[in-house]
Order: sequence, then structure tokens, then C-alpha cells
Amino acid sequence: VTTCSGTPLVCRTTGRSGFRLRDAYIDVRFSPEAAKGALYLRAGQEKRPVSRYELISSNNLPSIERGGGQGLLPRQSNDLFTSGGFLSHDVGASVRYEYKLDELRLVTLKVGAYNGQGESLNDVNNKKSFGARATAGVWSKLDIGGSWFAHDGIVTVGTTPDSAFTNYAWGVDAQWGKPGDEGLFVLGEYFDGNDATAAKNKIRGIQGVAAYNYRFTSPTSWLYAVEPALRIDLADPNTDVDDDGATLLTAVLGIYMSSRAQLRVAYERQSFQDDASASISGVRSAL
Repeated sequence: VTTCSGTPLVCRTTGRSGFRLRDAYIDVRFSPEAAKGALYLRAGQEKRPVSRYELISSNNLPSIERGGGQGLLPRQSNDLFTSGGFLSHDVGASVRYEYKLDELRLVTLKVGAYNGQGESLNDVNNKKSFGARATAGVWSKLDIGGSWFAHDGIVTVGTTPDSAFTNYAWGVDAQWGKPGDEGLFVLGEYFDGNDATAAKNKIRGIQGVAAYNYRFTSPTSWLYAVEPALRIDLADPNTDVDDDGATLLTAVLGIYMSSRAQLRVAYERQSFQDDASASISGVRSAL
């Protein structure tokens, strides 16, 4: 924020710089490299262990955005559960145990404690947020998971701040394949929880993403792969209120110049249960 005043005019700039350090942590492994089971301790800033699609690297999202995106109303599943304090980055520590079933499949259990305030922010009360996530490789390309999170914060009830506030969320998910790999990628998630208000309104989200990566084999082709993708998101910001839900439909064409260089163009349409609200649609792109 830049403010100017006085004679002669003096301007001062305050606030955060444009530089962000988001993923910053140290992993310590407590087992030999060759062991089937491995125990890790992580300390620093990482993503909370909730939502398979949130945990996927942003470098290769088939749908460009996880939430509503600029120009759309923030009523999608990712938006609701991020506002509730369940998704994205936080400061804390976690313990993770991985057991290798075979060369392609893992069983993973993770438990963590976090400040609960979000990216690069200090704690504001004497409580912590807690999260847990378990995943299992069912088949070579099929992985399932579940997560639970208790988010702490401070809310005002009447005129009294309540620093003992905690809201909860849980979710289940499944994934076929990996984003960016050749062939079919499918992901589905269901979320259920409470928002971060004193009323603890119940929020709910369902989303699915499907993409097919067609890989070119010609050594002289400038195209590495093409990847059409489709995403649908159903979100309800308060299940006790009628006609407040939103649906987001995204159709994407991804063009890969290499495995790490992509151009994506998407058509998005956001519609609402409330008949009085007009749908929003447009085109989004990312390079």
C-alpha cells in the first residue's frame, strides 16, 4: 500500500513484498533407505493434509484453477474449505509413515499440528489446529484417501471474543493415474465440514476432474502431448439454506510443448441454484 502526504509530497510504501516463500520445511527420516516402512518428521510451512486436488502440484493442474478463479464468485469447494481454514499452507509440524506395498503402491498415514492461521502467519491463541490423512494404493493406478482436520481460531460471539473456537471438516477422495502422465487421469473428492463463523454453518463440496493425455511419438514434432480435460464442482456454503449452492463446469485443452511447458485454454461456466442469479461464463488461459 502506498500513501502520499505533506508538502513537499512524500510517499511511503508499506505491506508485504511480492516475494512469497510458501513451501519451506525440513524432513528427517528415521529409517534406512532400503526399509519397506519409513517414518518422517517434517517441520516448517507446508500444505495442510486435506484435499487430494489441493495437494497436487500447481505446476500441472489440468483445470488451471482449483477454486472459482478471478472473475467468478468464490463459492466453489476449494474456496469454501480454504476460507474455513482447512486447505492451503500453514506453519507447523507433522509425522508421516509410509509403507511400500510394492514398487508402485504405498500406504501412508500423516498426522500434524499447525498454527491454524495460514501462510507465514504467527499463532494468535494458545490452541493448535490438528489434521490427519491416510492414503492407500489399491492398484497400480488407483489410490484412495481420507482426511480430517480441526481448525482453531478466534471468533466474536456477541461482543465477546472466543479464542477456544474450533471448526471441523472431513473428506474422502480417489485418484486414477497421475496428472501429466500419458493416458487417463481421474480424481474425485467429497468434503463435509463447518465454516469459520460462530454459527459453524455446515459446508459441503463435491468435485471431479478428468483428463486424457495423448502423447506424440514423432521426434520432430514440436508438440509433446495434448490433453483435453473436464472439471465439475458442486459447492454448498450452508446446507441449512436453500438455493445458495453453486456449480462450476470447466472444459480445458492443454497443449504440451514439453513435459514441463504447457499452454492451457479453458471455457468456464458458473451457475447458481438461485434462479435470480445469472450464470457467469468466460475463457481462461495459462502458460
